[in-house]
Amino acid sequence: MDSDQALDFWLSFEDLKRAGIVGNWPTLREWQRDQGFPAGKLLGPNSRRWRKSEIEEWLASRPEHREAEIA
Repeated sequence: MDSDQALDFWLSFEDLKRAGIVGNWPTLREWQRDQGFPAGKLLGPNSRRWRKSEIEEWLASRPEHREAEIA
């Protein structure tokens, strides 16, 4: 692990909600399953956190527009 990663800022689920990234746990789980959203780290029995850099990388990978649907 490089020093940048070790000192990365950790985000809670509530942080993700406040930032408007996700609104609920079912959506988050769906994104993890189907969209490659980072799994995060379980830091305690009820404490999951995500590295800010992982979330920024995932957001940057998202398309800006929905692909045209094939009729």
